[in-house]
Amino acid sequence: MRFIIDAQLPPSWVEILRADGYDAVHTSQLKEGNTTSDETILEVAESEDRIVVTKDSDFYYTFVTNGRPQYLVFVKLGNIRIQAANQYLKVNLSSLIKALYEGALIELWPNQIKVVY
Repeated sequence: MRFIIDAQLPPSWVEILRADGYDAVHTSQLKEGNTTSDETILEVAESEDRIVVTKDSDFYYTFVTNGRPQYLVFVKLGNIRIQAANQYLKVNLSSLIKALYEGALIELWPNQIKVVY
């Protein structure tokens, strides 16, 4: 699996995913950095077959109305410290991967990982 992590999430998520053998990039690594437009992120996700991981509800609505991106992880953890976000991903990564085999739209909540679609 290949991931693109949006600007509102810590770049450290890339390293966590890579440590488990996944290919991941953060928007800060793209040419336009964290100012990369949503459309460009969608284009990168489509051209590189990446799963978009974001807190941005615009991606959620784009998925629901237009079916883009092909796979979306919508993070609903609220405002938490980077260390807590990193720990959440480490503890729940295997469940997230399992959910991605079951659906295309996944929501990450503090107490559950929900396959929406």
